[in-house]
Amino acid sequence: MILSSSMSLLWSLGEHLDGYRHVGNLLQNNQLIGHGHKEWVTEVNVLGVAEHRNLVKLVGYCAEDDERGIQRLLVYEYMPNRSVENRLSARSETPLSWAMRLKIAQDAARGLTYLHEEMDVQIIFRDFKSSNILLDEQWNAKLSDFGLARLGPPDGLTHVSTASYEVFLYELITGRRLLDRNHPRSEQKLLEWVKPYISDSKKFQQMLDPRLNSKISRSAQKLSIVANHCLVRHPKSRPKMSEQSCRDINRNRKS
Repeated sequence: MILSSSMSLLWSLGEHLDGYRHVGNLLQNNQLIGHGHKEWVTEVNVLGVAEHRNLVKLVGYCAEDDERGIQRLLVYEYMPNRSVENRLSARSETPLSWAMRLKIAQDAARGLTYLHEEMDVQIIFRDFKSSNILLDEQWNAKLSDFGLARLGPPDGLTHVSTASYEVFLYELITGRRLLDRNHPRSEQKLLEWVKPYISDSKKFQQMLDPRLNSKISRSAQKLSIVANHCLVRHPKSRPKMSEQSCRDINRNRKS
């Protein structure tokens, strides 16, 4: 891949933690991402051994030296419906329905279950957040950006990802980000803002994303119960994704 010719045709979708996310005509509907060296190596190593329908697929990678130094790139499968964070944004022209949000929650849980419990070597995904959950053409959710991931023992720190998953579920329920300075100061921190609502069933509906039908309130309450189990006081007491989150969300989707 010649970077000078490819880069001129790229359209930037948004700045990444360690690079930029792009789409390029020369890549035939694949997605190109620039990375720092350490993150680039980690991503190649992780996606070189991990393969699951809820993980973004690594199509190829390259590192080339030019006048700007070494340019490292990863080519992913193209995810045309962008990220969950983008779709939850108030600016999104296609807000996610409740049925879609439940499916996304289940897809993400399945991806984490695979990384935590189903591989020969456990992978701890330390950058789980809505901007790193991408949506393909059929709106299937796939985890992406493994630059901060690390290999771990069978009893590794998976509770870190589990706690992040809890935050993600409240983003799906409320349509708000973890920290959003567009709201009044008392409402900017998501987990603090939801506390009085989740403890009072009569007030719960007030924290729902206003773009959702109020009839889904009961289903949303069930999802919040799953979220709360993911953030118990003692981290190692938090449930495995396969033990609770996948099972309960699947039951919620069918009810």
